[in-house]
Amino acid sequence: MKRSAFNIHTWKYDLWYNKNSAVYASELEAIRELMPSKIAHNSIEIGVGTGRFASELGITYGLDPSARMLKIAESRKVECIKGVGESLPFKGSSMKLALIVTSLCFMDAKKVL
Repeated sequence: MKRSAFNIHTWKYDLWYNKNSAVYASELEAIRELMPSKIAHNSIEIGVGTGRFASELGITYGLDPSARMLKIAESRKVECIKGVGESLPFKGSSMKLALIVTSLCFMDAKKVL
């Protein structure tokens, strides 16, 4: 497993949302205002991390390179795929909705978008 901050500090990362619940709630509300009212079954969060957003927003799939993060996301009922946004492991246009919340800065934005 690649030693990244997300693999080393997985639980610290996830606990931030508990310690900062008001910020997390406001982020969720802001995203909900921009989301369609009905989320298609074939939706994905790219850079899903521990699944905090996908699970609350009704996003079906989560993509992330961190196996430790994905393990937590799976416990939140997100169907997880190990991978990176720069090389999506599914056909183009197969997802009706793709969400990137706080992870674009960790990716090559031109390739991902």
